[in-house]
Amino acid sequence: MFKVTTDNLNLITQFEGLTLQPLHEHPDRIGIVTIGYGTIQYPPYYMEGKAVSLTDPPITPHQAENFIEYEMESKCNALKILFPIPLNQNRCDALLSLTYEIGVTAIKKSTLRQVILINPNDIRVRSEWGKWIYSDGLSITGMISRRAKEIALWYK
Repeated sequence: MFKVTTDNLNLITQFEGLTLQPLHEHPDRIGIVTIGYGTIQYPPYYMEGKAVSLTDPPITPHQAENFIEYEMESKCNALKILFPIPLNQNRCDALLSLTYEIGVTAIKKSTLRQVILINPNDIRVRSEWGKWIYSDGLSITGMISRRAKEIALWYK
């Protein structure tokens, strides 16, 4: 049941934080600039859907909310295809949070996805999920905290 809910919106915004100016915050992701709640590419209805750049104008909190809702809806649609198995809302929320951060392509190619498709209750889900804490080879405190919350939600 992949859908945008207040719970998954709150989970994601808690970790993404709000930035109204374009920001290059990931030294290991050269050329990746974010705005709003981690938006890296605008929706098609704003700036023709181009990638966010440092020279873009600031946005409003309302625009940031629209961008994240659009992106979450897009990721929900992709997850419905990638995980055509019954999952409760907690598990869908956890997967949406992870996918919002790492992207659809990464989750599609992941061992985590393979394990979940075979058996969502497999004990290996925890360890596979826990592998997504690195940036440029280093574990990141914020990612560790986020993964812990997502894993707890998965098993709730």
